[in-house]
Amino acid sequence: MLQDERLPPLSQLVRRLDTHTLTTLYLVDCRVQIDDEALSPLSLRTLVLSHTHLRSLPMAVFNMSSLEVLKVDRNCLSEVAADIGRLSALRTFACDSQRPRLRALPVAALSRLSRLEVLTFGNNRVGDVAWIPAALPRLRILRCDRNGVARLPASLGDLRQLTTLDVAHNRLERIPAQLAPLVRRLYRFDFFNLTLKPRHVRRSRAQLLAHLDLENFLQSFSGASSMLSAPPQSIGGVISGPSGVQRAGPVARDVTVALVGETHAGKATLVAALRDDHGVSRLPEVTSSSRSSHHAPPTFEVHQFDMRTATSAGNDFAGPCHVCALVLANDVLDAFSQQVSRSALSCYSRTHGISCVHVLAMSSL
Repeated sequence: MLQDERLPPLSQLVRRLDTHTLTTLYLVDCRVQIDDEALSPLSLRTLVLSHTHLRSLPMAVFNMSSLEVLKVDRNCLSEVAADIGRLSALRTFACDSQRPRLRALPVAALSRLSRLEVLTFGNNRVGDVAWIPAALPRLRILRCDRNGVARLPASLGDLRQLTTLDVAHNRLERIPAQLAPLVRRLYRFDFFNLTLKPRHVRRSRAQLLAHLDLENFLQSFSGASSMLSAPPQSIGGVISGPSGVQRAGPVARDVTVALVGETHAGKATLVAALRDDHGVSRLPEVTSSSRSSHHAPPTFEVHQFDMRTATSAGNDFAGPCHVCALVLANDVLDAFSQQVSRSALSCYSRTHGISCVHVLAMSSL
């Protein structure tokens, strides 16, 4: 690793090395002259040229067929040459923080890098990432923070090996609900954006997941309004509608409840009571002073569980009743969730065979 700004040309330094055994070369924070003459004798697997004031990469770099790691961050590259597509063994490519900032990447060239697993281009001005899932299906790490990304493609969920995703400090307003499974399985997910809506999901993955689950729930009956003129019919325990969608089994044991109210109004206590076969005892009363001193985070949760239901005789249990409880605090409702109405939920219940859907508005005592 060379970090001294006062260095002779790299070609002179290379002459002192055994070029036949050298596989790794780090040049960091220096102004050493890097040219084809210096790199041509080398057959490297790892090449790091960080903050070396490069304006373009020597062609000799693209002739290294064995190169697996190439990092050229913090330089002065105005573009990434399409010749990078010749590096068929490349697994890691980093081009973060170029000055002037990169506005695009060579999509066709990068698509030829079938082994690429790590791609980072943070702190630039790249706005389009929709091409990445199809072009680079083996990605494990993707960092595109501090760019101009305004939309995440739902196809990011197709990257089955992705473990780290950094899309922070872009221009994102929404994260597609289809990405909820991806968000759950990621080892690290950085998504903070000042433009992200609703605001309460900007920092908390749990709040974001709850919001995405609600969006999925709402989208599930987005096409139900076209079915209202022809209600579904029950035939032998199978609910079928005009669209041909069928649901088998007893449907009288699915209940969806939306609990909406102020913080500390008892929404969580009610969910706990529904979960417990014996209910729950009344919790100690919370005084106004203790409420003001305890600032609980806004509630936006989705709970799914089974509860036992009694037979008409009341002595035996008829079996489990599946309950989906949506818990929303008033101060976190955004314009989208405010569109949830009793008629829309009733429409969903008729379409999907849910026996009962309730919206409970709760106020503090």
